[in-house]
Amino acid sequence: MNYQKIILAGEITNEPEVQKTKEGVLSELRFEMTVKHFSEKIVFPVIVTFADDDIDDQKTVKGSEVLVEGILDLDKQGKFFVRADWLENGGFGEGSGKNSK
Repeated sequence: MNYQKIILAGEITNEPEVQKTKEGVLSELRFEMTVKHFSEKIVFPVIVTFADDDIDDQKTVKGSEVLVEGILDLDKQGKFFVRADWLENGGFGEGSGKNSK
């Protein structure tokens, strides 16, 4: 049996971009986040798929704290990214905690 789950808490390091999926039904929020690991900072690319009314993009901005939960996935170039199925933004405990679709 194989299983993976990743949970990251950190800060958004670029301006998030929203794009429609190829099917046009859902949207994707794409950003990079930095997570501190001892004295190192590790950058993770993140993609959150959601229905248009399921995310508060006013709080999802560069510099904001986020908590994401998801899996590691590979893009077409073979690079890892986090496919988030849950996002809490705007500060831990203050955000809306959205499940993606």
